[in-house]
Amino acid sequence: MKKVFLSIILTFTTIAIFPNNIQLSNASLSGQVVANQTVQVSFDLSWDNGWRTSSAVPLNWDAAWIFVKYRVGSGEWHHAKLSPTGYIEPPICSIDVASDSAGAFIYTSAIGNGSLSFPNVELQWAYGANGVGDDDQVEINVFAIEMVYIPAGPFYLGDGLDDTGRGQFRYATSVDPFYVSSEDSIQCGNDPGNLYANWQLNLNGEIPSVFPKGFNAFYCMKYEISQEQFMEFLNTLTRDQQNFHTNTDISGTSVTNYYVMVNAVSPSWHNAIRCNTTLPAAGPVTFFMDLDNDGIMNEANDGGNHSVNFLRWVSLAAYLDWAAIRPMTEFEYEKTCRGPKYPVLGEYVWGTASIHSSVYTVSSAGLPNETITNMGTNTGNAFYQGTRGSNFVIRCGIFAASALNSSRQETGSGYYGCMELSGSVYEQAVAVSFPAGRSYTGLNGDGELNSSGHATTDYWPGINDNSNVFASNQAYDPGSGIGVTNTAGICNVGGYANSNSIDDLRLSDRYNRGWSANSFSSPYGGRGCRTAD
Repeated sequence: MKKVFLSIILTFTTIAIFPNNIQLSNASLSGQVVANQTVQVSFDLSWDNGWRTSSAVPLNWDAAWIFVKYRVGSGEWHHAKLSPTGYIEPPICSIDVASDSAGAFIYTSAIGNGSLSFPNVELQWAYGANGVGDDDQVEINVFAIEMVYIPAGPFYLGDGLDDTGRGQFRYATSVDPFYVSSEDSIQCGNDPGNLYANWQLNLNGEIPSVFPKGFNAFYCMKYEISQEQFMEFLNTLTRDQQNFHTNTDISGTSVTNYYVMVNAVSPSWHNAIRCNTTLPAAGPVTFFMDLDNDGIMNEANDGGNHSVNFLRWVSLAAYLDWAAIRPMTEFEYEKTCRGPKYPVLGEYVWGTASIHSSVYTVSSAGLPNETITNMGTNTGNAFYQGTRGSNFVIRCGIFAASALNSSRQETGSGYYGCMELSGSVYEQAVAVSFPAGRSYTGLNGDGELNSSGHATTDYWPGINDNSNVFASNQAYDPGSGIGVTNTAGICNVGGYANSNSIDDLRLSDRYNRGWSANSFSSPYGGRGCRTAD
């Protein structure tokens, strides 16, 4: 009898937070079919505060993006290809395997909201398509990321605010919001009917039809990437790849500054990803969370649920490519925040121009149930300089967990249910300002990085070390071995924890459009999208 997959290791790279508390457990491999070179990957999946709406606007749902990593023996981790069929759906569960076989969206088929539980989910791994032999000893990691379905449809860019210094989108000959009615190309410039903006922007010429404008359906991460998620990403990389994505040099056998994202001996701005001071002479380093700096890894109060900061664009791109998702565009950002509604003058992501301005009191700091005890109840809530006090980043979804009335305004939610789109950390998005951003075609990542740890998806911002915003990004050049190592084509939206102007947090504000994260710096984090099949 042939035996395959002699050991299984399970790592839950999820936003395992209160209130949504996504859990992936009891994973196993069974049902190998040698003739087809397939095997079943089964697991139990559950999360709180899931939903699926009826035909009323918005018609959407939240979902878990599930993907699998494997390695043969003690080799490197790679991305598993799933079969388009062969999956098993438990009751009220829908499974959509991606057309590129990189993963699957799992969501409820029932109308309503509340806790979701899907026992005995099965996906089929086409291990032969990965070049894995029938008798190979294989380890697997199963990962889950919470996503929100953003349905197809028109929307507006800009909020109509006549503030020429903030760079909001509008029509060329008025301050009216610009209407996006399709994925067709958009003409930019000073002529009537064209898209226009006038701050740190070179809006002339055409935005091509292949640039993702937000009209077509896509999935967006419900939360910003957490520190736990980024830590687990690091733990699947080679030593050279890890060294590219850490601020501390970990190439030797010891380090002094063991908080590797901030290059320090203690957490900075609540970034608590660290390693031991003694490192292996060869092979990958193991990273863990340690917010209280007591040397005990991954305790409940070690801040794994906090948004990750100090995240350079090149590392965000690598995470997205590794997870087989992609960067969002600044158009998709506005669609995710506003939905199809007509803009409110000077609005924030929750749809009003009102924002809380008193310092929050945070309880259970660093724990999975970290909450705010004095949130504003009749105003929008966001984490920025006017509210953060001595805190820095906070846990993903904290406003939903702390809300009394669960209104969109109170929870600080975008129209479709995505959280922390304003404040916390900068959202890094693909810009339309110059040719570098406009050359982006919205290709999803394939789950693999090059040997140096770079993202390698064609036309992504900064690929082939492009630093020239006037130069279009190109297809990846495997001969050079240089993937996404620069920032041409990236902008920042939404403000961050130390923003001292509430204008920075406004949905359509682009005052900081020209900034980009090419160094390890506290403001920067992000999230990703995936084009819906």
